[in-house]
Amino acid sequence: MKLVLCACLLAACGTSDPAPALKVAVTPMGTPLGDPIEMLIPASGGSMTSADGAVRIDVPAGALAVDTTLTIQPITNEAPGGTGTAYRLGPDGQTFATPVTLTFATDDASSNLGVTYQDATAQWHALKQVTHGAQSASVQTLHFSDWSTFMGFQLLPHYKAVKTGESVELNVVDCQTKDVGDDLAELQYECIPDPGFLDLKWLINGSDNPPASAGTISFGGDTATYTAPTQRPATNPVAVSTHITSHGASVTLVSNITVGQPPLEGTIMAVETDLVGYTVTTETSVRLEYDDTFMAYVSTSGHVKVTVDIEGLSCVSHGVGEADISRMDGYSILEDDNYVFGGATTTAVSGTTTCSNGTTPYTATDSYQWWPALPGPFKLQTDGSMVGDVTDSPIGEQSVTMSWSLHPVEM
Repeated sequence: MKLVLCACLLAACGTSDPAPALKVAVTPMGTPLGDPIEMLIPASGGSMTSADGAVRIDVPAGALAVDTTLTIQPITNEAPGGTGTAYRLGPDGQTFATPVTLTFATDDASSNLGVTYQDATAQWHALKQVTHGAQSASVQTLHFSDWSTFMGFQLLPHYKAVKTGESVELNVVDCQTKDVGDDLAELQYECIPDPGFLDLKWLINGSDNPPASAGTISFGGDTATYTAPTQRPATNPVAVSTHITSHGASVTLVSNITVGQPPLEGTIMAVETDLVGYTVTTETSVRLEYDDTFMAYVSTSGHVKVTVDIEGLSCVSHGVGEADISRMDGYSILEDDNYVFGGATTTAVSGTTTCSNGTTPYTATDSYQWWPALPGPFKLQTDGSMVGDVTDSPIGEQSVTMSWSLHPVEM
């Protein structure tokens, strides 16, 4: 079954207003990316760390009235300006008698990095008091909810793939916060264009005088336009950057632009399980090439191995099949640094069905999803790769565990 390419409108920081007012940031709640970890923390205090080591909770003595099991769950990051993975800290609504400390591991220790949480009404709030270490940012809180780090200033888009000779507009946006009072030192924010930068210096691959083979840039204030060269540059992606100093932050902002829409090749692994014991496992190698008509990456070749397991009340079936992937069996639509995807190929599987009265042949032919279209947004890597890992994500009455690793290759 061929997949129909569809457009997708993804949320983005910024607006076309020359000087928009700051507004309360409200977004969908994050989607779980993996199983939560849990730990019993005694009333005398204790610490726990997320499975990926990216966030640590330190609970002092007396913060909990009784021994309590706390949880950390990785989720998609929906915060405006959010960086990395967000985390759902539980139990939901957990409060503390004295502040606990949350420490986020980060590569950016500058004051441009903030910490924010999403409340039960889906509004985001940032904390005024953030302690920056060499590779960490820490805050204190009296409650649990969804938490994330965010960048105060950003250069959008973070990543873009363009054709040779094509231009892309770059904008500095301000994800800093608006002071709404002293209550819990909270702030509210959303990313907006910042017209306050009047004399920014823009660089291509770190140079203010790059060769024409790297492309050209024209600019004014907080906006620049990069025009790709007529041939793919030797250094690809091209790094366009600018440096800003504002609100106490001094930071270099970078946008990585891949020129020439290089093909992507790699592997995709997926396991789909429903509520009645039907499991489909796919192992896929695939090549995607950019299609100017659909403005999307589409599959051009590849191969998928499908394994079907069915556990019924009295019988068990197992079947295996393989098929070649055809053009447009799969796709990935890019929107700035987010992408949506999907892929399915009709495959014949064969095996056996075993019941109490014996074994019989099992055969089936169906369109099996080797790239389930999970809700995102999912992020591109700075080198244009698509890499992701999702554990037990619900899709209707099914759950999906999958990983994908696709990387640019020479055209």
